[in-house]
Amino acid sequence: MKNIIASLVMFVFALSNAYAGNSVYIDQIGNNSNLNVTQTGSGNNVGVPTANLISHGDSQTINVEQIGVNNNTNINIVGSGTSTASSVTGNQNNVTITCGNDSGSCDNATLHANASGDNNVLSVTSTINSTSAIDVTGSGNHATINNSSTNMLGASAAITISGDTNTVGVTQDGVAGTNGHTATVSVTGGMNNVSVMQGGTVDSTVSVSTNGTGNTISVKSNHM
Repeated sequence: MKNIIASLVMFVFALSNAYAGNSVYIDQIGNNSNLNVTQTGSGNNVGVPTANLISHGDSQTINVEQIGVNNNTNINIVGSGTSTASSVTGNQNNVTITCGNDSGSCDNATLHANASGDNNVLSVTSTINSTSAIDVTGSGNHATINNSSTNMLGASAAITISGDTNTVGVTQDGVAGTNGHTATVSVTGGMNNVSVMQGGTVDSTVSVSTNGTGNTISVKSNHM
């Protein structure tokens, strides 16, 4: 039985009109979905008419929570068996999670993006049986996972950031090998730049860990 619960908590500031209300836009078509949306604060948005929170199919579980001011989360799910959880605490954070599109499939992916801080930008795009996770503590960080691998087992990627003004990107494509690509990136500190690119016809496993300030790390594994 489909159970969709969207709960919206809004604080109205009577003495100032600088704060806007929260908004939720959901376009749901599917089976056995359990959707929970909780927003506390003001000016927060989950989906908009031109970039919807879309949930189009089968046994999905989506949980979105935003606490703060002027946060934006856009989630587009089309596949079967997808479980997505995103939680944001802070102000002016932007989270985008995409698994398939309006005319495409998503299959069995687990996507997660969490930010605690201000002005963070998190983006996850995954296909096939991908597992992706981003966890950020700090402000002014950019974290991106872009997986377009055609491997039937997909690819997995995880980014963890603790600090400010870091940029981390993971790109995974190609058919890979028997088990698919795997990447883990852990960053502690500030103003670091980490790039991981995986591709080709052979499985690639990359693990990056950096602690400090102003480091630049670039890893290419079978990627053109």
